[in-house]
Amino acid sequence: MKHLADPRALVPGTQLVARRRGYVHFGIYVGCGRVVHYAGRLQYPQGLVEEISLPDFAAGRPVYVDSTPDRFTGKEDIVRRALPARRTLLRRVAEQLRALQQLVPDG
Repeated sequence: MKHLADPRALVPGTQLVARRRGYVHFGIYVGCGRVVHYAGRLQYPQGLVEEISLPDFAAGRPVYVDSTPDRFTGKEDIVRRALPARRTLLRRVAEQLRALQQLVPDG
């Protein structure tokens, strides 16, 4: 289930969803108005997980909170895996985001 994200109520580890033309885009809120997301192969040919601002992630579209139960131990674990300071974990975050994208039906 998804509901419209209220930026004032977001906590680190919240999974975010934004619809794009032809696909659904996922990110992980890491605090201080920042989101970690998979930037994709169009922008970066080898793929890149990056940290950007919430408005940049939204790209002018509504952002929703993905309230699907986490498969992880908790939101702190999600943030720990997502923070750029943990570069060795970013590949795992990208894999998790791709797995989450497969869980959400297009529509």
